[in-house]
Amino acid sequence: MSPTRFALLIVLTLAAAAPAAAQREGAAHAGPRVAMLRSQVERAFMQQARKQLGLTSEQAPRMERVVAGFAQTRVKLDNQERGLMSALREQERTGTAANADSTSKLVSALQANRVANAESFRDEMAALAPILTPVQLGRYQLLSDRLLDKIRELQQTRVVAPDAKAAADTGRRG
Repeated sequence: MSPTRFALLIVLTLAAAAPAAAQREGAAHAGPRVAMLRSQVERAFMQQARKQLGLTSEQAPRMERVVAGFAQTRVKLDNQERGLMSALREQERTGTAANADSTSKLVSALQANRVANAESFRDEMAALAPILTPVQLGRYQLLSDRLLDKIRELQQTRVVAPDAKAAADTGRRG
């Protein structure tokens, strides 16, 4: 395995572990653990980005400040989205009548949150444009997209796996 693939594997493993740690440790104790894992992911990602983009000693700290700032913004947006989704699921819980007004407000807030998240990626690329060359900016886009895709894939696997296991267990009983 190449050093690049190994480093990316570490980043992805840490990224996938953060939500799992939050579930295992409970909301009260997960904060510091998740923050530590997120910090490790960010450091590993930046190290990978420095190598793959061939950043100069002038570019690296400037890029790191920009990326860190937008990462903080997205953490806040992700936390807000989780809260909104939880509230929406609570409204739609089986056996209770959903409040139309509350549901409408939650859906609107969720849509606004997702737009803000997408805008943060656009704004990050605009902030990086004066720092990176066009080729570096393209490589950064690909690198960050691969990371996000892999994180989503790992998160989806965690969500689907229990359902698949339950279906398999049900199939064996019948």
